[in-house]
Amino acid sequence: MIKNLFKKTFNIHEGETRIALLMQLYIFLIITVLLLIKPTVTAVFLSELGSEKLPYGYLLVAVVAIVTSFFYNWLNKKYAIKTIAVFTVILFAIFFAALSYFIHNDIFHKSLLYFYYVSISMFGVLVTSQ
Repeated sequence: MIKNLFKKTFNIHEGETRIALLMQLYIFLIITVLLLIKPTVTAVFLSELGSEKLPYGYLLVAVVAIVTSFFYNWLNKKYAIKTIAVFTVILFAIFFAALSYFIHNDIFHKSLLYFYYVSISMFGVLVTSQ
């Protein structure tokens, strides 16, 4: 009964149930990571640099987003979306593992904080849109 409701609601054809559930799990995990890491990075940024540096962070995010969108469009022409998505998730996983190491060892530098502030914004844009 639930399976039929799921199929009718999301227009899932026979044999697509497994992949649809895996895609739902993927989106759930991506959004969960985003909701956990973004406030953490923002809090560390604000506590270390203060709110007066936040406009510079916003401007940096805007500039990097423009450059990233051009680079991303170029990659889309050369590679399959699956390849780009896997590479993007692995790249951000490495970034977040390094961030965890820096937070646990209390290693902060201003440029590192800007880097992570921008990278979490790019994570929110890139990975959720794939």
